[in-house]
Amino acid sequence: MGIEQAVLDALQASWETKLANTRVTDFSADARLGPIQASLGPALPRPEESVKEQPNGPSSTSDTKPQTTSSPSKRPDKMDADTDEINSDLDDSEDDADAAEGEDNENGGGGASNNNPGDLVIALYDKVQRVKNKWKITLKDGIVSVQGKDYLFHKCNGEFEW
Repeated sequence: MGIEQAVLDALQASWETKLANTRVTDFSADARLGPIQASLGPALPRPEESVKEQPNGPSSTSDTKPQTTSSPSKRPDKMDADTDEINSDLDDSEDDADAAEGEDNENGGGGASNNNPGDLVIALYDKVQRVKNKWKITLKDGIVSVQGKDYLFHKCNGEFEW
C-alpha cells in the first residue's frame, strides 16, 4: 500500500515549479526547469556579489593584514589522558559519536559508514503524552522516508516505548 508513482511525480513537478517561481535557487542548468527560470528573468543579485564602492581619498584600512610571530604555547607535561570529572558539563564527544553510530545502525538509521540514509520522519506535532516509558503522539502534515521512498501524510498517530 502506498502512493502511486504518477502522483509522486506530479507532486515533485509541482514542488519544483513552485521553487523555480520563488527564485530560491538557480535552476537554469536543469533541463526541465530551465525554460521556467528563463521566463522569470534574472534573479536578484546575492549580497556577496554586490560591488562595494571605495570612498575617494585616504583610507584608514589597508589590504595587508598584520602578521604576528608568536610561538605555540606549551602545555604542562602533567596533563592526564582523561581529566573530565564525573559531574562536569564537558561533553565527551568521542564516546557519544561511537555510541550514536552503533545505535543508529541497530535501529535502521544511517551511520557514518552506511550509504543508506535510514528512515526519517519530519512532521509537526499536535499532541504528545507520556506515561512512564510509553509515549503516545499525534503528528500532522509530515513526510516519512522509509527504505528510500517518501510518503506524505496529513495526520499520524503513534505509540512507542522509550
